[in-house]
Amino acid sequence: MMLKKIIGMTIFLVGLCILLYPQWIIFYNDFKRDRAIASYYEQAAVSKFAVEKESASILNAEMENWGDGQIDPFGEYKADQQGEAGDEIIGYLELPKIGENLPIYMGATDDHLSKGIGIIQGTSLPYGGVNTHSVLAGHRGYKYSRFLRNIDDMVTGDIFFVHIYGEKHAYKVYEKETILPTQTDKLDLIPDKDIITLLTCHPYGSSTYRLLVKGERTTVEKEKIKKENQYFDKAAFFQYRLMNRAIVVIGTIMIAAIFIAFFRLIFTFIKERKNPPLS
Repeated sequence: MMLKKIIGMTIFLVGLCILLYPQWIIFYNDFKRDRAIASYYEQAAVSKFAVEKESASILNAEMENWGDGQIDPFGEYKADQQGEAGDEIIGYLELPKIGENLPIYMGATDDHLSKGIGIIQGTSLPYGGVNTHSVLAGHRGYKYSRFLRNIDDMVTGDIFFVHIYGEKHAYKVYEKETILPTQTDKLDLIPDKDIITLLTCHPYGSSTYRLLVKGERTTVEKEKIKKENQYFDKAAFFQYRLMNRAIVVIGTIMIAAIFIAFFRLIFTFIKERKNPPLS
């Protein structure tokens, strides 16, 4: 009878762990992204980024003479495109419409795309300026993380933000376009424009096409930014993160309690085997 209880509890415990595994992964991935963005703020608090800003401006100015050379980050030759890309984030992408804050990495490598957003080789740094076009690539969901999964919800007129080198730049969506992976000419500079393009696979769950969401630099009233940010914070926390955290906390407590009961049952079983009750 005791052995049946142990087997039943083992099956229940394994099943509960399997059910909670996705929530644990979501929690862990959110934690890593939050820490990456927090590290950006910590750096911004002690640095004015003067050297980084000057380097970015020079690099973007030189980019006008580089021609093309953009490589699809999800294609066959993606592994060769970025060379010695650093692992430090240079800022983060804020997408109020879909409730996402995603760290930006230099280079769209597999590792960077597993953690956030990568800058595609051959495009400008997302620091802005006339005659710049930065293409930021991201997955449509990866290892239980949403990333750009809901980017289809973004429409013309939506505002998104790039936080970089201690500054916050606003961009207004003016075009959405679906292209083939080979149409890298769509990522070229646009004369006299300051453009950010968000690039991801399309449709969701497939890599047949690429979805481009293009935004042009704009000025947004501080009050409007404040209201959008307040909505984003509340919506993201209560609709997604709070629920995830509640499931993780309650589930972990349940598993801990079951583990305690499980080991007590095993201890009792072993004790009875060694010292069988007198008949």
